[in-house]
Amino acid sequence: MKRIFALISVLILSGCGYALQGGGSVLPPDVKNIYLPTAQNNSTELGLALVVTDAIREQFEGYGVVTMLDSIVGADAIMRVKILSVKQNTRSVSAGTNAAGMQAVRLTVGAELSRLDGQVLWSDPGITVSTTFGSDPTSVVTSSSEFAGGTISSGDLSSLSSRDVSRNQGRQALITLADTLAQTMYDKAIAPDF
Repeated sequence: MKRIFALISVLILSGCGYALQGGGSVLPPDVKNIYLPTAQNNSTELGLALVVTDAIREQFEGYGVVTMLDSIVGADAIMRVKILSVKQNTRSVSAGTNAAGMQAVRLTVGAELSRLDGQVLWSDPGITVSTTFGSDPTSVVTSSSEFAGGTISSGDLSSLSSRDVSRNQGRQALITLADTLAQTMYDKAIAPDF
């Protein structure tokens, strides 16, 4: 009886479309090694190209489906990424000071995965990810993952200017967005049906 129940359970679960991410790929079977040159940065954010490139590399290699290469030698395909824009705007203003309390940041990139002969395997001309962050010492959420990953501690907040806090939190928000972007790209390019 237990065997019948186990067999029925396996059949039901396999028919429901459940699958673990990373268990497969929609890429042709001969595409295993992808050359990832540094992203082209059309924004004014210095250093963002390396942050985005590293996040993509880590995400794509994390599931073991493909290997990301630093050189075109041995590559089956190439992933080109272009940072199109980084836009920030004020979401809230602190009462009495007219200082920005919360900022929103939006990162937009275009990406294309193609064989070395130019055959496009996947492309998306406009992937956008966004988040908000506290840009004033009184509006920073010190329990957030963005703050925890930053370079300042909650004890330092009161001694920093709003400008310093905003810069630090904005930089950490871009790192978080790069990770979110990399996950989105992986889901679209490698495993959209999984």
